[in-house]
Amino acid sequence: SKLAERNARGAVEALVAAVAEAELVAAARREDAKDAATRRDATARAADAEERRREAVTNETREKLGALERRARAAEETASLEAGKAHAAHRAQLAAEEVSLAAERRAVA
Repeated sequence: SKLAERNARGAVEALVAAVAEAELVAAARREDAKDAATRRDATARAADAEERRREAVTNETREKLGALERRARAAEETASLEAGKAHAAHRAQLAAEEVSLAAERRAVA
């Protein structure tokens, strides 16, 4: 009976030790799970930040491209106006030369 009592006490102590070890293992696993969740959250936040940065760069690029296109159209319009003015000036010069030639012909005649 003392032997049985000692065996029972030993079994209880072994059971207590096993429960304590299981609790430590469970706590360690919970910490590992928290760490993994924290890493996943940090990775997701970093990915979101990178996506926002890409969108900002894309929007900035789009705005710059739009500004360049507007400047190109304005330059084309200016060039067209200048070409029209040059053409009109050339026509006026030709007309003046014709008037001058006509005056010379009249003077000779």
